[in-house]
Amino acid sequence: IRATVAGCAREADLARAVARAGGLTPDLWLTETADDPAGPPVESVLDPAAGLGATSGALGVLQAAAAVAHLDAHGGDTVLATCGGPEGDGVAAVFLTGPDHTP
Repeated sequence: IRATVAGCAREADLARAVARAGGLTPDLWLTETADDPAGPPVESVLDPAAGLGATSGALGVLQAAAAVAHLDAHGGDTVLATCGGPEGDGVAAVFLTGPDHTP
C-alpha cells in the first residue's frame, strides 16, 4: 500500500469540504486554487497541472500520481487533494496518508 484514503467529501465550499473529509493537517496540498484564503495551513502547496493548462477530468489522476510520489518519499505524511471552487458547483477534498502515517 502506497497511499490510503483517510477521508473524502464534496461540499459547496472548500472549508466545509476539508472539514467533512476529516480536517487533518496536510503536509502537502495538491490543488488548482492555491490562493484560496479558506485553504488549510500547509508548508507545501502544489498544482500538478500548472504547466499543462486545463486538465479537466485528468486533474485527479495527476493529483493521485503526485500524492503517491510524495508519500513514497515521506511515508508518514498526509496529502490533501482538492478541486473545484467558487466558480463551480462545489469542492471535492480527499486526504491521503502514507504507509507510515500514525493518527
